[in-house]
Amino acid sequence: RAARERLVESENRFRLAAGAAQGLVYELDFRTGLVWRSDGLERLLGYRPDEVPPTAAWWTERVDVEDRERLAGGLGRIREGESLFESEYRIQHRNGQWLHVLERTYIERDAEGGLRRAVGHTIDITERKLHEAALALSEERF
Repeated sequence: RAARERLVESENRFRLAAGAAQGLVYELDFRTGLVWRSDGLERLLGYRPDEVPPTAAWWTERVDVEDRERLAGGLGRIREGESLFESEYRIQHRNGQWLHVLERTYIERDAEGGLRRAVGHTIDITERKLHEAALALSEERF
């Protein structure tokens, strides 16, 4: 009974933390290729997690073509041993709008060093990017 209560409390803590992230929290199982996505997917891209396939390919198809190669390079560094991945890129919302996002991922490995899972979060940084562009433009004028 005590173990079950600790499990429920742990699940509640995770749900609150995922909500506080103000974006998407996800987990990719490298062995199965399946991805779990939090309800933040709907806030971020307009899709409920149960509406989309639980695959990394679904996500990649929405990433701007110009940014995909850079993301693939990050995966190469992960395969070579990096355990933390961070990237900014553009992704398309369900309504067709392009968003700038920041993704941070932690990689967990098995005892032999093989890829086990990736756990991370993705947040919308579009407003920040627009502000940076406006600031750069105003600086060019002076």
